[in-house]
Amino acid sequence: MKYLTLILVNMFVFACKITIGSYSFTAVNQGTINYSIHSLIQTARISIPLSARLHDAGQVTKVDTSKVFKKGDSVSIEIGYNGQMYPEFNGYVSAITYGSPLVIDCEDSMFIVRKNHITKSEKNIKLKEIIDLCLNGLYKIEGEVPDMTINDFAVKDEPATNILQNIRNDYGLAIFFTPKAKLYCGLLYGYQAGSVKYDFSINVLPTKNQLKYLDADETRIKIIAKSWLKTGGLIEAEVGDSDGNTRTLWFYDIQDQEALKKRAEAEIDKFKYSGYSGYFTTKLQPYAEIGMNCELNDPKYTERSGRYYIESIETTFGHSGSYRKIEPGIKI
Repeated sequence: MKYLTLILVNMFVFACKITIGSYSFTAVNQGTINYSIHSLIQTARISIPLSARLHDAGQVTKVDTSKVFKKGDSVSIEIGYNGQMYPEFNGYVSAITYGSPLVIDCEDSMFIVRKNHITKSEKNIKLKEIIDLCLNGLYKIEGEVPDMTINDFAVKDEPATNILQNIRNDYGLAIFFTPKAKLYCGLLYGYQAGSVKYDFSINVLPTKNQLKYLDADETRIKIIAKSWLKTGGLIEAEVGDSDGNTRTLWFYDIQDQEALKKRAEAEIDKFKYSGYSGYFTTKLQPYAEIGMNCELNDPKYTERSGRYYIESIETTFGHSGSYRKIEPGIKI
């Protein structure tokens, strides 16, 4: 009897490099990164053993990881396969849970922005001036902030992140740091990060696919359109199905209610369409991030293929595998 020794080659060998403060390591128990265009603060969580071996100048010593990291330490996370890694998160340690394993919670650079407390009172101030005041010259804005005036702006010892969150809520802007630590501030769906392709027969995991295909006539949408005027005034209009799911769209300097209504009617097809809703799960490749145009192809139902704007991604990695849970939004 002759026996063969089979050599199995794993085509995708997970790789990571995590740097916290002055320490770097290449393995974790578990890691999670969450990004969304609808969130001001992007987050990550890392779980690691309580003990580790420290390699420094040829010397190896055992260290207690709970004593080497602290709140405020800088954090960078790169992950990928076969040594090809992408920057997935940049930020700071926001909290540490001391247990086994050690759990390190992280926030993006809004952790630094939050430390800036604003006291200011002004009758008329440009929206961009308020945002610049919050950023305190630390970050450059990518995107286009509407040219409009805010009336009676007054805050006292207010954290800058609270002000930015109010701007998001009141004026419909998207404000977030990207995985590459760039700050986008502008119209919702205005950030463009490139494109990525997925095929249901190749790189979409069928057991973790939670997409549902809906026909346009099954979708009921009510659009509430709001337009801020340059002077600070606000007008509103409503279109669509009165009993439908409500979506709020923001516009700037459309001064007539009838014109606003027509603009909203022109936009309703972005939300009332035949296409997918929900989320799907993939491995780490191809690389994807929020703001990308995602092409979904289904070889069984080619008529269902389409392009969508990625609104949120949850990336997990560690002992249980590495995955991206992707939520496609509006159809492009």
